[in-house]
Amino acid sequence: MLCFRCGLCCARYQAQLDMAEAQRIAAGLGLNLKDFIQRYADPRWHDAETILLRHENGECVFLERLESGKEAFCKIHSIKPAICREFPANLNQKVCWEGLAKYWDLTIGSSGQPEGSEEKIAGFQRFLDSLE
Repeated sequence: MLCFRCGLCCARYQAQLDMAEAQRIAAGLGLNLKDFIQRYADPRWHDAETILLRHENGECVFLERLESGKEAFCKIHSIKPAICREFPANLNQKVCWEGLAKYWDLTIGSSGQPEGSEEKIAGFQRFLDSLE
């Protein structure tokens, strides 16, 4: 199963970047490294070799929620950090279970598949199909 864009991983975790990756993302945004760090780094993180992306309103500064509230997307998807690209979003991840419950009112059954009303499962499946 692929990511269903609930954004809970972007709220639960802060992406840690080394300076080379921060420079790459800064350049992709048309910023110099100093400006990128001032705008997007968590000032509470004190490590000269890495930064943490800042959270706003409890979520990654680059996460944007759609009006439906069920779906979120990364505003820097094409240049997002490697740790974000490599996150194994699937129904084996507890944070993904939580997103399924919070936004779709579904749970994961003992078979590892979503469980809930037929209507909710059908709606979730239509959403997944729209992502492909």
